[in-house]
Order: sequence, then structure tokens, then C-alpha cells
Amino acid sequence: YLTDIINFTEDIASVILDRNSILYGINDLEALSVVEDMVRKNILRKHMISGVNIINPNTVTIYPDVEIEDGVTIYPNSFIRGNTIIKKGAVIGPNTELNNATILENAKVKHSVVYDSTIIGEYLRWNSKNLTFINCVIDSKQGMCYIDNIKLVNCKLLNTNLAFERVNKL
Repeated sequence: YLTDIINFTEDIASVILDRNSILYGINDLEALSVVEDMVRKNILRKHMISGVNIINPNTVTIYPDVEIEDGVTIYPNSFIRGNTIIKKGAVIGPNTELNNATILENAKVKHSVVYDSTIIGEYLRWNSKNLTFINCVIDSKQGMCYIDNIKLVNCKLLNTNLAFERVNKL
């Protein structure tokens, strides 16, 4: 318990908090869940105040190290973590997971799982139900349209005009 710390220290200092909600004692999983929800909402609030449009914020999780520019739209059931960077005009989700991903201007990532990848392209459109990238770099002006299912692991796709147009499975 926090009060037990006094018994373990010789020097005691005081700290003035600007809000009561900053310091909480967490003694069980329910209390941990309450504090996690507060932290998650504070992160979402920071992004929304900065101009990020988050649709149904109760279903979106963004980790603290994620960088999101203004003008980005994030749809429900999106989970964004790691050293992810999302540039202006990008659309994320719904039902999307990003981890250590770079999503450049105006890219659209829907119903996808993207790990350790860079998604580049002004006209990149994904109308897929399932899309998984792991450890790959994609550099495309346009492409990946009308995809039902795609999974690329440890792959690179660079400087193409039309990649995987009307793909059903790959």
C-alpha cells in the first residue's frame, strides 16, 4: 500500500498534485481497469483536441507513443500502438490494428492488421475484409483495391502503379 512506503524511507517529501485523479491506489484488477480507462480517455482527448476525428471513442485504443496528425479519421474498433505514425488525411478503421506502422497522407486502412510496415500512397484504397502485413514496406501510388483477403509476411512492394487490383486471395 502507498501508506506503507513511509516505513521504508528516511527522507519524506511532499508533492502537490494539480488534480485529485492523478494518484490512485490500485489493489485489484477492477481498480486497474478503471485507471486504464481514464488513461485511455485522456490519450483520446489529447488527439481529438488536436484535430483527430475519432468515431465512437469508447471502442478505440491508442497508446501514448503513437503520433497522429490533425485531419486523420479513426473509425470504431481500432487499436493503435507502438511507434506508429499516422499522417494528415489518413483514414483508419473500422476494425483495424496498427503496431509500429507508418501511415502516410491520405492512405486508407480498413479491416486490417498492419505490423512493422510503412503504407505510402495518396490513392491507396483498401476495400478488404482481411488484410495483414508483417515486416513489409509498401510504396505504391495506387493499388490494393477490392481485396477480400491478403496476407503478406516479410515482403516488400516498391514503386508500383497498380498492385493487387481486384485480388480475392493472395
